[in-house]
Amino acid sequence: MDFLDKKLTLALNGYHNEFFDIFFYISTQTLTWVPLFVMLLWLLLKKQNIQCIVTIFFIGMVVLVCDQLASGLLKNLVQRPRPSHDPVLQYLVHTVAGYTGGAYGFASSHAANCFGMATFLCLIVRRGWFNMAFISWALLNCYSRIYLGVHYIGDILAGVVIGIVVANVAYQIYLRASLHFFVIN
Repeated sequence: MDFLDKKLTLALNGYHNEFFDIFFYISTQTLTWVPLFVMLLWLLLKKQNIQCIVTIFFIGMVVLVCDQLASGLLKNLVQRPRPSHDPVLQYLVHTVAGYTGGAYGFASSHAANCFGMATFLCLIVRRGWFNMAFISWALLNCYSRIYLGVHYIGDILAGVVIGIVVANVAYQIYLRASLHFFVIN
């Protein structure tokens, strides 16, 4: 299984050019997405009700839990080197601008955080265009990590599963809290 993970990662990492080097390097940076997060925050806060504040709190909690599970727990527990730090692959994998990430990559916190947020928002909003946009955003972030040579596909898939599971659990808690304290719109 490890062989297949490495082989597929190298295949997906192998398609690169100068434009995509810049594009994926920029797209994986948190600061790049601040305008999106600010717009989302503004859309939620403009309703000016307590349920929106609770929604923002839950989004924050989803990201926090996803990040702590992936980075705080699993990376230190599993200690799987990133492709850019693997003694066999580090000379085969394409990296950009000298960026190699930390020593360990399992599970991808980018994938966990993005899919956690996207899944939670999709469960709340339930609009086709919105869901497609946020899932596309999450997938873009996931692929950027493989493109940059800092994650295996297995790292990404583990992060995606973490994000989806955490978001669904949070959504169930959110629904129960909403039923008890708010009228759901």
